[in-house]
Amino acid sequence: MILTLARDNSGRCVGLQLPAEPADIAAAYEKLDAVSTNDRQTRILRADTGVGSLDCWLRDRKMDRPGDYIELGELAEKIGQMNEQQRKTFDGALAGAAFGSVADVLRIADSLGEYIFIHGVTTEKELGRFLVDTGYKDFPESVKPYLDYEAIGIEYYAERGGAFTGDGYTLRRGSAEPMLAEQERQVTPEQTMGNMQMARAASL
Repeated sequence: MILTLARDNSGRCVGLQLPAEPADIAAAYEKLDAVSTNDRQTRILRADTGVGSLDCWLRDRKMDRPGDYIELGELAEKIGQMNEQQRKTFDGALAGAAFGSVADVLRIADSLGEYIFIHGVTTEKELGRFLVDTGYKDFPESVKPYLDYEAIGIEYYAERGGAFTGDGYTLRRGSAEPMLAEQERQVTPEQTMGNMQMARAASL
């Protein structure tokens, strides 16, 4: 995790990689002091965490609590231990959650097993097609060319929630029907569905 820190609106900024030693944080603050000595104005100008939803949430966040860097350092360690699929699941979990603190984000990072991630399903229409192609929504083959896949996906999303990201669809495992969760565990990581490549995440 790399933070770009700034003070006031001078445009000058300092990079800090987390987790960081106290000496590294002090060195970054020493550089920021040349801009302004009011350390309570320190904010995150940009964050590069590998998790898009987290980057957006951290942007412009004030760093005015002593424990801020400790919590973010812990979060950086957790993200560093995630594989690509876990990071995508984490991204979707954050996109669909209400949270207000780094402690909340840490709790979500520790509960990724409560979520399922469907790779490649980024819209309601793709969700509807996924539900039909996997057999969750059972229709005769003869009517499939005429189905309104978007309407099917919208209905499911309205009932079950979750969040779409640029990588896929994430929802709480408890919100998904047992059959969908069971299918997710049994299928191979990727399979072809029409012109789309889908992957269903196994329990994390």
